[in-house]
Amino acid sequence: MLMLMGLTACTTEPRVAGYRDSATQISSAALWNPARMQGDWVSVAAFPAALWQPGTRIGFDLAATEGRMMIETADGPRALPITPAGPGRFRRSDGGEAPPFWVLWVDESYRTAVIGTPNGAFGFVLNRDAAIPTDRMEAARQVLEFNGYDLARLQVLQ
Repeated sequence: MLMLMGLTACTTEPRVAGYRDSATQISSAALWNPARMQGDWVSVAAFPAALWQPGTRIGFDLAATEGRMMIETADGPRALPITPAGPGRFRRSDGGEAPPFWVLWVDESYRTAVIGTPNGAFGFVLNRDAAIPTDRMEAARQVLEFNGYDLARLQVLQ
């Protein structure tokens, strides 16, 4: 019996630590327009990671094959080279260790977007400015919850 339990433990896949339940399916926004994602955004809520904090300013410069994500950090601006990895999906193109990130949802007018990662390492809600209306914040929260994120750990910009 102990041998059987030992074998079972060896074949069980460990859950990835992060902000979301990795057993929950996650999906990116298939119908989205990268050109409308261009420009400046503010992280109004985040599951924090090194670069992703509430209040972080983020800019997108996207192209069909290569782009950049500009991030304002306490140490100054950083530019991460990114490349498309499918509809609404991006990965670092410089070999950096950040997991791929997905656009989980964007509102019809491209004023609010939800970004997440399949492994749940981080996630955030972006808005064109720091004042996000209640209805769009609630929609963003629902998208995060649907994709398995633990909303109790979401930090909102005050």
